[in-house]
Amino acid sequence: IKGFYRGMFFPFVTTGAINSILFGVYGNHMRQLRRVCHSDYQREQLEYKHMFLAGSIAGFVQSFIACPIELVKVRLQTQFC
Repeated sequence: IKGFYRGMFFPFVTTGAINSILFGVYGNHMRQLRRVCHSDYQREQLEYKHMFLAGSIAGFVQSFIACPIELVKVRLQTQFC
């Protein structure tokens, strides 16, 4: 049980930064994709595709930050006392 809590402080502190990056990238890409559409009908037709594309890009960007943080957490948890 002690090993579980050992590596939790670092991800706990960085979770806010990761989420802000994710939602920031997602929001910016959604705004850019909506500018491409010239009519309301076009926006409605492409809304799901735009959500998927913006979410994919945001997840890709976020993974470069989240993966090293998880690696640090796991290494801290598996250290021997």
